[in-house]
Amino acid sequence: MKRILVLVSVLVLQFSMGGLALAADGDDSKPGLYLQGAFAMQATTGNVKTALESVGSSSNFYGGSLAVGYFITDWLAVQGRVQLLSGPSQSSLVTTWNMLYSGAVKVYPLNLGGSDDGFLQPYGIIGIGGQTLFASAGGFTDSTTAFLLEVGGGLDLMLTQDFGLFGEVTYEYLNDSDYSFNDSTSTNAIGLNVGISYRF
Repeated sequence: MKRILVLVSVLVLQFSMGGLALAADGDDSKPGLYLQGAFAMQATTGNVKTALESVGSSSNFYGGSLAVGYFITDWLAVQGRVQLLSGPSQSSLVTTWNMLYSGAVKVYPLNLGGSDDGFLQPYGIIGIGGQTLFASAGGFTDSTTAFLLEVGGGLDLMLTQDFGLFGEVTYEYLNDSDYSFNDSTSTNAIGLNVGISYRF
């Protein structure tokens, strides 16, 4: 696990430094701030097909997310995101919810030529952070926190130069066995965010 964390940290640093250098040298790069608000879901499985088929299922976590990001260049952005998700009740007396928080790097391969004006803008994302699982029963609340690694991809649909819609699917790895869902030994999950984006 420590090797994965070190590798991800090195990759994030390399992407960030490379993007800063290009932003300083390139005349056509357009750095800028953006905000995203979304409906968010966390499927209690690490299988993408099963997760997509389970949208709407009561076994998943549902809620919302808010992200703040910055385009270093046309093709490279960094962001921080917080998600708050309500989970399935284990019984009539126990309720659960999740809070996910992560910092991520987003790479837009079609914008490498120096243009961010396309209607369809696919991207890859890799992020690290944490997830806190809360359980409440009879007025008593307990929680556990785990390291979070997320890898995935998404698509921005830019309706105007500033305003657009986006959808994103991520594979989420958690390093704590307390996150085993549905009595499974797997701690992996699939995350889904669908919402609106505004670029300043």
